[in-house]
Amino acid sequence: MESEYREMLLLTGLDHITEEELKRFKYFALTEFQIARSTLDVADRTELADHLIQSAGAASAVTKAINIFQKLNYMHIANALEEKKKEAERKLMT
Repeated sequence: MESEYREMLLLTGLDHITEEELKRFKYFALTEFQIARSTLDVADRTELADHLIQSAGAASAVTKAINIFQKLNYMHIANALEEKKKEAERKLMT
């Protein structure tokens, strides 16, 4: 299940933002996640997804990422991530 959340974060979320948007995402990630600024500053998208999941757990990392995308007003990404998360949770329940 963790790999599914990692894929969600990367393919549905982080891969769809520009470098400038990624910087803004990392800025807000400082308050949402317990990750050092020095770690965030050098992390690429794949490493960032790993750090987010290690910091908060897979499902929580996706939820927190959705919150950050909403703060940044990237609603299309937030909505897409939310839908993917709900799909994964439905699969888990069946």
